[in-house]
Order: sequence, then structure tokens, then C-alpha cells
Amino acid sequence: MGLWRTIRPFHKINNRNQIIMHKYRTEVGTNIERAAGILLTGGVVAMPTETVYGLAGNAYSINAITTIFEVKMRPFYNPLILHVESVEQLLKHSTEVSPLAIKLLEKFSPGPLTVIVPKTSVVPDLITNGLPDVAIRIPNHEVALQLLKMSPFPLVAPSANRFMRLSPTTAGHVLEQLGGSVPYVLDGGPCTSGIESTVVRVKDDVIEVHRVGAITIGQLKKVHPNVVLAVEGNSPSPGRMKQHYSPLTQMILTDDMERTIKLLKGGKVGVLTFSNTYRAPEGALTMNLSPAGSLEEAAQNLYRHLYELDKADLDFIVTALLPDIGLGQAINDRLRRAASTAA
Repeated sequence: MGLWRTIRPFHKINNRNQIIMHKYRTEVGTNIERAAGILLTGGVVAMPTETVYGLAGNAYSINAITTIFEVKMRPFYNPLILHVESVEQLLKHSTEVSPLAIKLLEKFSPGPLTVIVPKTSVVPDLITNGLPDVAIRIPNHEVALQLLKMSPFPLVAPSANRFMRLSPTTAGHVLEQLGGSVPYVLDGGPCTSGIESTVVRVKDDVIEVHRVGAITIGQLKKVHPNVVLAVEGNSPSPGRMKQHYSPLTQMILTDDMERTIKLLKGGKVGVLTFSNTYRAPEGALTMNLSPAGSLEEAAQNLYRHLYELDKADLDFIVTALLPDIGLGQAINDRLRRAASTAA
């Protein structure tokens, strides 16, 4: 039995002056069969993955795909990632997968690796913004894999949030943003990675990284030494917009915490910090991504801490970049895109 949290239908204007239609009594529960039934009838559900929660729908259904864009308030030019249960299923949706891409999949899948490959005609153009390639991954979460196995189609599953907002890493986060807009949130517990998948394309024996994520560049180089960051431009990868992953509270990225906080005197300030490198002034709400200085723990806590700060009725959130190594590169990418101001 799922836990019912009643959200009655109504129109709501959020902090970005967007009108949201709440039309469901959103249920949060662990019933995979219930979620699969909604998908079979053309509906959408929120599902857990190891990275962030996704808003899932039938990847062959134009109606389901359109619903996802509408619920997220996401522009149609922003591509979606296709989720499948196995490498065999992935191969059925691509006209060509290089030996190096297969090698990467064998190393990191199921897991937070997304590969960009030429798509077959069964993949709707709506998923890829009309581009000939599609981004596909195999999630490493027992609940997501069970849901995929129960569904006679692959799933598209972008993050279960409003466009440009913080990614959700718990069922509660999904409910905060999409409650009333989706019928069911499949609760699989907190996400273990806490940060989105790494998106790569193999081109001319080079691994192009289109989005840094939970698989680090160093890990990729252990498989193949030629790894480069893809240039900005048309890509089937999401997560490449300059402003993204943002709290509603104004977020300031700085290289001088103390000076920036002094300049904000009079405002209610929250601080997102890492390790024990900075002591916030008395009265400032502080969230430490990892007191022990662990980048893995910092990735797990990133969105959770930002959600807490965003709910604290602050005027500003102040943060600084982490060491730009390993997972720090992906965390820093999210902080740069989330910040509305650099100081």
C-alpha cells in the first residue's frame, strides 16, 4: 500500500511566475506494479535511479513524452535520455555502437554512464530534438530495473523536477516540485550517487564528455586514455544550459566567502561549504557537503543540502567551488550552472 498525500487540483503561481496546474492526488509508495500500470496506460510516474529521481514515460509514446515536457515545463529543444534494462536493449535502439562504447558499457553499466549513439527509427525525434543521435543509459537501481523489465518499452526519464530547478534525490523532493502534477512517485529511497550521469560520445577513437557526472574523467581514462570535453553546441545531451540545477533562492558563487558574506550584511544568508575550510559567521545557516572532505559524500549531499537551504526563507545562498578533481569536477559544474551570481 502506498502512502497517500492529498494534493487537490488547483492553479498555483510559483516563484518564477509560472502557472502550474495541480490535477492529481499524488501518491507516494513502493508499489512497482502500480507504477508499471500507469506507464502502460500512457501516464507518467516518478521513479528512483542511483543518480537522481526521473520522470518516466513510455519512450515510444508521443503523448507520454509530451506530457513529460509539459509537467517539467521543459522546452522541446532540450533532449531526453532513453533508459533501458540491458546492453542488448540498448543495441536494439542504435544503428551502430562502436567497440569502445561497448567497452565503456561493459565497465560502467548498469550505472551512471550515458552513451550517445546513432538512433534507430523507433526512437521518436521528439526525444532527441530532431538530432540523429540519442543518449541512452542503463540505470543501476533495483527498483528502476524492475520497472523497466515490467514495461514492454524503454523509458524516457529526465529529472523529476521543474525545468532549471534543483534535481531531486528523494521522493520528498519530487513531491515538493511535482506534487499534484503526477499521479505516482515510486519511492526507492535516497539516491546513492546524488549527481547526474556522465554523458559521453565515442568519436574517432576519442571519448567526448558532453556532461561531467558521477563517472569521473579519471575513471574514463582508465578504460581509454583519449578523453576530451565536448565543445558547446548542438548535442543530444541534457544538462548543458548555462543556467540549470538552480534553487529559487539567489545563489552566489564566490572565491572569497568571508568578503562576500560581509557585503551581504543585512540579508539572511545561507552557506554551502565543504570540509572544514570555512567557518560561517554566527547566525548564518550552514550546510557542510562533507565535514570529512569526501567528494563522494559531497555529491550525495549536494542537492539535499541545497533543498534545505532553499526552504529556509533566505535572501542568499553563498558557496564556493570544491577541489576540481574527480567528482569535484561534476559538483563544480552543477554549482556554476546553479549560481545566479558570481562574486
